[in-house]
Amino acid sequence: MKESRRWWGKYSLGGSRIWLCGREHSASAACTTWFLGGVSVTGGGIHGWDVPEIREAVFRRSKQRAEFVRADAMERARRIANLLKVRYSASADTLYGSLAETCFHDRSDIDILVEGFIGRYWEMYVMADEIAGPFDLSIVCIEDAQDTLIEYARERGICL
Repeated sequence: MKESRRWWGKYSLGGSRIWLCGREHSASAACTTWFLGGVSVTGGGIHGWDVPEIREAVFRRSKQRAEFVRADAMERARRIANLLKVRYSASADTLYGSLAETCFHDRSDIDILVEGFIGRYWEMYVMADEIAGPFDLSIVCIEDAQDTLIEYARERGICL
């Protein structure tokens, strides 16, 4: 009867860390099967790996993660906009920058232009920053904003 052992490990491919999981079978002809992002690789180590297939799996996982991170950031931006409207009487909140466009990445921040803000700015900012969580936050009151920023936000931004 074959004995098998499950294991988890990390492997670095081109600077990206990849989690590997697999099952190693002990038999007369030792065979190792690795599962990597939906790709199974059988063989005697790295030389048996189909690198283009692995690269494609890594990019697929990276794209899925980016979509998840963007959705999380959008939800947090909506919650911040709700805070600004309910607690601080903001008449309009406009999301601008990379989150409002297609160039969002995992180091992007949440940029909000707020109109009609009433209250203590830093008190509001601390509360909003807690909602923003892992994302950096920039909240600009329209009264303090440059004309070019206002124009940019109105043209390319998303009203929250």
